[in-house]
Amino acid sequence: MASRPPLPKPNGFQRALADFQNRLKPAERQQFKVTTLDELKVTILAIQSQQRSRKKMMHMGRLVPFLEAMEQFGKVIEVFLNVSEVLAFVWGPIKLLLLTAINWTESFDTLLDAYQRIAENFPIFEGYQSTFSQNDKMQSVMEHAWSNILEFHVKALRIFEQSMLKQFFRSLWKDFKTRFQSILDDLKRQKELVESHANRYHIHNYENDRLKMLAEFKEASVKRLSERKAFVSQWIAAPQAIIDHEHICETLRESSEATQRPMGQWILNHEDVKSWLDKTVPKSSTIWVTAIAGAGKTVLASVIIDHLKQRDTEPVGFFYCKHGDPKKRTLLSFLKSTLSQLVAQQDQLVPYYYDEAIKSGEITLQSVKHCKTLLLHMLQNIPKAYLIVDGLDECDDNERKAILSFLQETLSICDSLNPAKLRALILSRDERDIKKALAMATMIRFGQQDTLQDMKVYVECKASAIQDIFRFRDADREYIEQYVLDKSDGMPPTLYPASNWLIFQGCFYSPN
Repeated sequence: MASRPPLPKPNGFQRALADFQNRLKPAERQQFKVTTLDELKVTILAIQSQQRSRKKMMHMGRLVPFLEAMEQFGKVIEVFLNVSEVLAFVWGPIKLLLLTAINWTESFDTLLDAYQRIAENFPIFEGYQSTFSQNDKMQSVMEHAWSNILEFHVKALRIFEQSMLKQFFRSLWKDFKTRFQSILDDLKRQKELVESHANRYHIHNYENDRLKMLAEFKEASVKRLSERKAFVSQWIAAPQAIIDHEHICETLRESSEATQRPMGQWILNHEDVKSWLDKTVPKSSTIWVTAIAGAGKTVLASVIIDHLKQRDTEPVGFFYCKHGDPKKRTLLSFLKSTLSQLVAQQDQLVPYYYDEAIKSGEITLQSVKHCKTLLLHMLQNIPKAYLIVDGLDECDDNERKAILSFLQETLSICDSLNPAKLRALILSRDERDIKKALAMATMIRFGQQDTLQDMKVYVECKASAIQDIFRFRDADREYIEQYVLDKSDGMPPTLYPASNWLIFQGCFYSPN
């Protein structure tokens, strides 16, 4: 049986386009691949008509040289790609960016200016076909020009997609300027190579320089992001909720390893929690989990937090309130902790929070009002997020009232933008003020029957281990197990230290 011939190796145009498509959202890919130049021109005319009616005309002519350059470029690269729809992935992003930017004059003007500057530096390949036929290395210059256009668009799309564009745009575009300038410089170098009919030696040197420049820029970008994240984190100076969470998870892991059974997993199978975790809109954006003190609410909170962190599909912020720690029982502590965690998960927004830290003039963030604004901007902007607050009843009355007020206001704002884009889980004792504030939330009240299985497995494991040491009868072990379960009142084993010494004590007590 004859073997199939190997597939042809993708050229630079195809690799750049494939990389671009992989960085798009599925909806963007579907939208872009069918966009035509005629559709784009209709969109531009509609925008001009809208601006005329609002008496806010802008110089749309700045876009024309770019469109003409792309149209000419398309005729050349279609020969190498052997497809005629390739420029759809240029027309599509332009159309989406214009429609997004039109609502704010500054962003629209910045976008038009960017296209004008690209056109001024873009190589004109049409008319140089003879050069390409004589120098096959010139094709790589065209490939890099194509890659630059796609790179600009994917970066611009991620900036302009922010729903809170007016708040974030200046910081994000300022951060992008360095990369944008490097794109312009690269295009200018490519233009010089084409116009000078550069030979293979010059193009080879250019490619080496380009690879070095890209590597250096990537390294510098990673370093700058890391430094700015550290600066913002230091400025926010949030209580370390992550350390609290890791400590609880470590305790749970030890229990799970001892019993060969994960603790607290029943909460993930609760219908209301499953709905809250699901992609669909739950009956309420807020769940209130309530039980008596020591029933294991913190264990359940950590189980849900860990589940969301491992799923890693949406940002999650959490806070463990602690009455005995002044840094973990106030509104400001909650705001700072949540904000710090979310910023750490949203790299694209770091430039904005870095600028806010610089502008504040504060060594650390101390203003409740400012912190509220910064967190609200974050929660309004990201498509979906989860907030978990454990032990709210451990905060003083005024502080928990303030936390509840902020959550209710923020949830209402986010629901008006997109139902259930923000989902909150609050765990506490059944206090009157909390119950009143969360009257519209989905309530989950749990007790001994819900945690009994976890406790039973843990106690059986401990009792068996001690039986092996002291070699007492099975009847004695069973008595001890039941004695500890009765005394625990359903409290989870990880939070019930008596389970250990009661088992030990029981070793010396015989029911007979």
